[in-house]
Amino acid sequence: MKINLSQFKEVLGKVKPGLSSGKETTEQSDCFVFHKNRIFTYNDEISVSCPWESPIEGAVPSKELLALVNKLSAEEVEMNMENGELRIKSGRSKSGLVVQADIHMPIDEIVMPKKFSPLPKNFTAGLKSCVFSASNDFSFPILTVVHCLDSWMESTDNDRATRWELSKQWFKKPVLIPVVAAKACLGIQM
Repeated sequence: MKINLSQFKEVLGKVKPGLSSGKETTEQSDCFVFHKNRIFTYNDEISVSCPWESPIEGAVPSKELLALVNKLSAEEVEMNMENGELRIKSGRSKSGLVVQADIHMPIDEIVMPKKFSPLPKNFTAGLKSCVFSASNDFSFPILTVVHCLDSWMESTDNDRATRWELSKQWFKKPVLIPVVAAKACLGIQM
């Protein structure tokens, strides 16, 4: 099937924050998982998915796929599954990547809400401000989160503290966002 390469790169960029940075934290946490016309990533902290119609079903190593698509410059490329390989053809160039047929991510356990609500307008700015003063020292786990309640987001590392007021009351129950997940979310366009 022919795909628009720039759209494919854009979708991979959107789900990239869910990849593990460095070591594989869970099985296939360093892979793009293609399943039921979506692309998933999951690193034991966050899961990111995006719709993508594709003939692929399985897990593809992220480093290899990103290296391959970033070398290509054509507007459209041919993408197919053949003998357990993802085959990409661009002009006279042909490449293949092994696809792990078995998916070990818990993506089928993820329950998607029927309805999503838009975030407050200044949510991203608040999260960015609070991440600055959250601790990266996991010996005190409570300091490695952004605490959210009512119309407030706040964090501290015991030296600095940040409190951000949202444009409306948003959190009816207390929510703790791990700083690692918050930093990954800031990489996603909201």
